[in-house]
Amino acid sequence: MKFRLSIIRFTTILLTAAFVLISASAQEVFGQKTTSTGPKGEYSSKKDIVENPLKPADTSSPRDTLRSFLTNINIVIKNLPSGLLDSSEGYQAYERALSTLDFSTTPDGDSRVIMNRRLLMLKEILDRIELPPYREIPGDDWVGDGALNQWTIPGTSITIKRLESGPRAGEYLFSAWTVQRLPRLYRQVKHLPYQPNATPGIYETYLSSEASASYLDKQVRNRLKPVDTSSPRSTLEGFLDSVNRAYGLVMEADAAVKASPPTITNDEAREIEIIAQNLMARAQSTLDLSKVPEAIRHEVGIESALKLKEIFDRMLLPEIESIPDTEMVKAERERLSSTASGNTMPVRWRYPNTAIEIVEIMEGERQGSFLFSAETVIRLKDFYKEIRDLPYREDYSQLALEYESPGKSEGFFEYYISTPGSLVPHTSLLGRFVESLPRWFKKVHGGQTVWQWIFSALWLSLAVLLLLALHGRVLRRPAELSPLNRYWRRVFFYLVAATTVLFLYQVLNKYVNLTGSVLYVSSIILETIFWLFLSAVVVFLGGALAETIVASPQIDPEGIQASNIRALFGVVCFIAAAAILIFGLSKVGLSLIPILTGVGIGGLAIALAARPTIENIFASFMIFLDKPYRVGQRVKVLGQDGTVESIGLRSTKIRLLTGHLTSIPNEKMATVEIENIGRRPYIRRLFNVTITYDTAPEKITRALEILREILSLPEMVASETTHGTEDLADTVFAEEEAEHQLHPNRAINYPGFPPRVSFNELNADSLNILVIYWYHPPNYWDYLEHATWINLQIMERFKAEGIDFAFPTQTLHMAGDEKRPINIGVRDPSAPSHTERRKAKFHIAAPKTRQLDDEPEPVKPEDVAPVEADLE
Repeated sequence: MKFRLSIIRFTTILLTAAFVLISASAQEVFGQKTTSTGPKGEYSSKKDIVENPLKPADTSSPRDTLRSFLTNINIVIKNLPSGLLDSSEGYQAYERALSTLDFSTTPDGDSRVIMNRRLLMLKEILDRIELPPYREIPGDDWVGDGALNQWTIPGTSITIKRLESGPRAGEYLFSAWTVQRLPRLYRQVKHLPYQPNATPGIYETYLSSEASASYLDKQVRNRLKPVDTSSPRSTLEGFLDSVNRAYGLVMEADAAVKASPPTITNDEAREIEIIAQNLMARAQSTLDLSKVPEAIRHEVGIESALKLKEIFDRMLLPEIESIPDTEMVKAERERLSSTASGNTMPVRWRYPNTAIEIVEIMEGERQGSFLFSAETVIRLKDFYKEIRDLPYREDYSQLALEYESPGKSEGFFEYYISTPGSLVPHTSLLGRFVESLPRWFKKVHGGQTVWQWIFSALWLSLAVLLLLALHGRVLRRPAELSPLNRYWRRVFFYLVAATTVLFLYQVLNKYVNLTGSVLYVSSIILETIFWLFLSAVVVFLGGALAETIVASPQIDPEGIQASNIRALFGVVCFIAAAAILIFGLSKVGLSLIPILTGVGIGGLAIALAARPTIENIFASFMIFLDKPYRVGQRVKVLGQDGTVESIGLRSTKIRLLTGHLTSIPNEKMATVEIENIGRRPYIRRLFNVTITYDTAPEKITRALEILREILSLPEMVASETTHGTEDLADTVFAEEEAEHQLHPNRAINYPGFPPRVSFNELNADSLNILVIYWYHPPNYWDYLEHATWINLQIMERFKAEGIDFAFPTQTLHMAGDEKRPINIGVRDPSAPSHTERRKAKFHIAAPKTRQLDDEPEPVKPEDVAPVEADLE
């Protein structure tokens, strides 16, 4: 036993002596007062740098690279009292220090903030480890033959490696792998004491400085920048860090605002809550929520993130090296691309002993990112149920130093689902009210607390009562309202209904804070109702706008223009409402493909069933464009004669002259010939005046003159100015002009349409005089009155002249009349018979003889020879 103690004491003395010697050597090499004896041409002290500020860092060997880094970073730290480089000397040293690191594989390695952090992390690490003596670090004489490719600081994994290609080939830099792993290396050594001549706490000072670029970047990242998802490792670490930081902020703010007296104000607590919400949003960005309905994606994202964290908090975190980083992902992609099927499979990593996967996204906006898979998100509810009764793991955050944030967030999910909507509920009136409720109100039943069930039922009842009361008030007895009033009332009701449903959804979601299946079901139902009400608003808005336009005095409410305005607004708003409804259903989780497929199939079925109606509707548009007739015009169509009463979308209604009302489909009205009597510019009258055959030629001429006189305007009699004054002449002229204007024949003596009278026919029983005139304007009843006057004038004038009208007569001659002898039944023996007369009319050639089997020959024209005959 004594021998063992002696050995232990001796070993301790030797180790202490070695530590002192090594520390002295390191201080001799790297101390601020020690000068270098390096090769000729390299700067060896701060004085050389000041005298030649443009000289680059010496990276010709691992020794020179390490020395250049330490020398320049010390100058940077000296010029960084408040987080800012305040001199050109410090900035030039900063650039030289950066040039000793290879950032080629570091995520966002081109960011100055990332570079600054890596620089200071490396300085912090080197200040905590024991560096070898200067003479033991490979210098120019060691690397001259090119055999040395890299050098690693003893006892660490920090490597200085020679670049093999590129513009800086041959230089030795801190390797890309080392620079990428600096955060992990820093976490592993930050609990160790500093070496002599170190600069303690420079990295933490830099991060906490509000004037530093790192602080500003941190604020922007908390609000905008998502988690690094370039590899499964960065995704997992980013998720854990975001949730843990949000949990810490929420718990700290909640405790501070509940303290007596509160240590922070409500406004300060709300600012902290905003930061925590941004952190939770960053955690959500690591989840593939593509299979979650867009309407509840945010709420499900928060719940999923908290459930996933609850699962991780009950398990040991895997070894960090087993989680693929960017280099491992690159290698895996190369392996997949070399397979026969090509790089078609995503790179994936499964959390050990679970079905939780982080998968590469192959398409869409997040292509190339590594997220917790959509299947994992969907199954998180079942995963959480299986482990929620298990205890949290022991706190080994001090041992899992390779993780950026290995801590736990105990009870965070239960805290979230049992409190009102905000993460710090005590900042709101509802939160303080819920805090004051008895404990039994906070018991969970069916995934919700008692107070959440009560508040949900209360708000739902209020919304239903409000809509019922509004419906009874606004839409009571709609048949008694005008179409314009009725449409606008419906628009108002459905708009208020949609707003009420949206408000109820926001209250239940953000204030009552429903979660789980209750949130999913209520959100789907309320969202669907909202989009239905909004579609109804659009449909009735189209009708309201159409009726508003039709109400204009310039538009006939029953005319084709009014019908087409209603049809146009109806069709457009129906299509808009259908698009809104389809969009809304897609947001609540219904896939657009079956919706559009259903719409297509249903539309085809509707189109086939409603083909006649659709044809009539399109025909109504054709009628509107062509305008073959209008309301109030008299038309003749399909044997019907009447006045158009209305033109609708489906049919045209015509009031017949008999008083009956007939409806003709627009499809027929658009394809048949229509005689539009109401659009004629005049009424043409054509009639015959027949006089007897015994009328003398002089009287026939006189009849023509009488008819022309009756149809003509009285001649203007010029006033004789020699028998009166000029005023008297004007008076006479005015009287004659007035008489001329009021004369009935003014309507039939329009320019270009003079009346026409002609002796045109010798009828079998009369002499025919044709009379034609055109009556303007085409007022039928005025025309009939004028025709009556014309007829009376003709009868009076003809009677006065002794001209008789002819009418169909037959004259019978009796036998025995000496003036007109008639022989009945006596035939002249010398007269040829009827048969003989017909034979004398035509000479028919004798037919040729033929055999019975021969085809009959047609009769040729030359075989029938006409002959002259006197048939009298």
